[in-house]
Amino acid sequence: MHWGPEKKQGTVLFSFDNLGEAADLENGVWPQDQPVGHHASVLDTLPFLLDTLGEFGLRATFFVEAWNVDHYPEAVRAIIDLGHEIGNHGYRHESWFKLAEQEQVATLRKAHERFAGIGVRPRGFRPSGGISSSATEALMTELEYRYISPTRGDFGVRERLAVLPTRPEFADVSYYSKAFRPFRDPGATGATDSATFVDAFRRMLDIAAERGSIESPICHVTTPLDNPERREAFRRIVEMTVADDRLWHPTCAEAADWMLTLDMPEVADNGFDNWDPRTFFKGELLAE
Repeated sequence: MHWGPEKKQGTVLFSFDNLGEAADLENGVWPQDQPVGHHASVLDTLPFLLDTLGEFGLRATFFVEAWNVDHYPEAVRAIIDLGHEIGNHGYRHESWFKLAEQEQVATLRKAHERFAGIGVRPRGFRPSGGISSSATEALMTELEYRYISPTRGDFGVRERLAVLPTRPEFADVSYYSKAFRPFRDPGATGATDSATFVDAFRRMLDIAAERGSIESPICHVTTPLDNPERREAFRRIVEMTVADDRLWHPTCAEAADWMLTLDMPEVADNGFDNWDPRTFFKGELLAE
């Protein structure tokens, strides 16, 4: 299969999750006596990420909790103004698999309306925890979303939505967080965590090209880039992505629009066949 208007061998969707204090608040780990509104992910990490993406000319998709619209509207708008995409990541990083379907629908609608209030129209949704439901996806269709981004599974289409899966093997937290270390790519090697992450990313680029697949690696804006090695690792993965002529690297919405014009394979309905957060996290989705 060839991808995109230039018929590339594979596709890599450069994406980010999380912003600000939303996940910490939802998981009850933000100190009650500490005010919000000055989070390092917004004041320090996001500007570095945006500057680096701009330097290399790479556009990305940021899956942001709509809570940030109420607390960091200028940061949310800055992402859009620099040519990137905003995807819906719930209102406050809710563990989607824990919500009853009625709660999922109400929360997704609330988040969508918060984004709309500042002129942002999300085209896709990435549920925290990695799975959604038929009720969620029915509302997405009603709201004219174009894609769902679950954890693992196959790419394709489902009920008029493109399915753009992610894999934790290619997420930054698998290399920078002890809790997620079991999800590392077993074939990646390096003298440090950052070097191993870069090697895993290189392997992911090869997989996308060799298998003709679509891969959506995840970085988290809330992952501290508080030392030169981590910042250089991020620069390196952006540089590698842009330099790889085998691959198309659109935003998630652009990939979805293209996929929905094709005769793509139907993928299974939402279930726990490819990814079950209840098993992996023993019922408790970690804040990271």
